[in-house]
This record gives sequence, C-alpha cells and structure tokens, in this order.
Amino acid sequence: MYHPFSVAETTKTAWHIFKKNFVTIIVYSIISFILLSILAVLTEFIITSDSFSAKMAVSFILLFVQAYTTLGLYKLIFTVIDSEYYEFEFSQVLPGIKMIISYLVVVFLIAFIITNLHFLLVRLNDYSYTQAVIQDIATIIGLYLALRIMFFITFIVDDHSGSLESIRQSFQLTKGYFF
Repeated sequence: MYHPFSVAETTKTAWHIFKKNFVTIIVYSIISFILLSILAVLTEFIITSDSFSAKMAVSFILLFVQAYTTLGLYKLIFTVIDSEYYEFEFSQVLPGIKMIISYLVVVFLIAFIITNLHFLLVRLNDYSYTQAVIQDIATIIGLYLALRIMFFITFIVDDHSGSLESIRQSFQLTKGYFF
C-alpha cells in the first residue's frame, strides 16, 4: 500500500524528536565509544601475548560488544521515535541475544564472502587482467548487494527478524527502488 509523505515534514518531525532526545542519544554514543575504545586498547596493547587464541578471544568479545552497542543504538532511536509522548525505560533499549546472534550471522556471512573473494584474487596475482575483471565485477555486485541489504539491521531490531529473514525483508523493501 502506498502512503504518500512529505520529505520536509518527515525531516521536521525527525529534527523535533532528535532535539528532544539529544542528550540521551549523545550519552549512549559516548558510553559506547568509551567501552569499545577500552576493549580496542586492551586488544592492541595490553594483551601482549603472542597467542593467536587470546587475541581472537578478545576480538570476538570486541565484536560482540560492537554488535550490542550498534543494535542498542538502533533500539534507542526506534524507542525514542515510538515513545514521543511517554517516558521509556533503559531496559527497553537493550537488545536481546537473538538480535545479536542474527546481526552477527549476517556480519560473518558478509565477511566470509569478502574473505573468500580476497583469497581468489590473491591466487590470481599472476593473471592481472583476469584479476582486474573479477575485482570490477565483484565491486559492482558488492555495491548492488550493499544497497539491497542496507536495512537488515532495521528488521532485526524492529521486527525481531532472523538473519536471513532480515536480508529477505531488506531485499523486498528495496525492490524497484535501485536508482
């Protein structure tokens, strides 16, 4: 169903909501930044062990916290939009474990595809023309897919969708709106 809207009116409403909740959004962002920075410093400088497994364990913790803060920010923004006329509690902006797992599955799926493409391109170092063609095609396909799946986080947070379901929903939402 088509619902017409005004860009100017939507922007005006969004600006009003943002001004009203500016402190909340900034405080959440600062806390997330500090937490992620501390974990990054721990990973890089404090853990001096040359142990691959120790660095990977801390990196996975960092990735989990990053997923938690990203989904939390999305939940905070949606909660702020939905609760324009009532107060909300902090517990309403905390993402659930299902959301985090769905988000991480999509992130790891994208990382798997990119890593395998990289390994393919490295194997083609001796064939620079073929490597360049594959790289150009992969770039075009990658940009297309990035535009089609850019709303997957929204569906994970707002609809509690699973990883593949959120990708499918994002594809459906962007269908016919490529340009």
